[in-house]
Amino acid sequence: MTLIETGIKYMQEENYEMAVKAFHDAIEIEPQNPIGYINFGHVLAHLNDYQRAEEFYNQAIALDSKAATAYYGLGNIAFELKKYKQALRFYKEALDLGLTEADVYFMIGLAHINREEVKQALPFFMRATELQPYDNEVAMQYGLTLAELSEFEKAREVFDRVVKSQPTHADARYNRALADLFLEKTDQAMKDLEHVLTIEPNHTLAQGTLMQIKTLLDQ
Repeated sequence: MTLIETGIKYMQEENYEMAVKAFHDAIEIEPQNPIGYINFGHVLAHLNDYQRAEEFYNQAIALDSKAATAYYGLGNIAFELKKYKQALRFYKEALDLGLTEADVYFMIGLAHINREEVKQALPFFMRATELQPYDNEVAMQYGLTLAELSEFEKAREVFDRVVKSQPTHADARYNRALADLFLEKTDQAMKDLEHVLTIEPNHTLAQGTLMQIKTLLDQ
């Protein structure tokens, strides 16, 4: 096992002190290898030492201008610092350099959402969902974006898939119920809202929505 592989293993085990040592040693042995700098940057970013993490990512890029993962790391730092426009620039650079994993598309979508650019976010969440069809976090964000754009039929289909894969996912059931309300499927919506409250009795949004429906029906 190489020092970099050892460092990654330590990171997975959340032993960050040993991960730092492994990556430091890897850089000492191979100072021209950008991978060591990138992984050192990952550890520092995880520890919220963003300034030093940026330095290591930039060192990696200085050694390899096509180091896509370094750009992705810089994007994540910018995102955490709420510099969403800058984050988008780094993420798209990573995409252009071939880093076409679901996480990149997902983070681009989130950056657009934080800039209140809902339409721009949609295709990136769609692509992330295509690449990770069983990731419910990705699916939920895709469904919420569809709903925000009044694509209620499509949004309902997405929430429905989440519910089928995870029947106790209260938020997926709640949002499926909201989609049903917009689609004038009131009975189905009420059943979902009641089910949400069996899963999470203190789900205030479900409580409030169900009360509003019952009030309207009683009038």
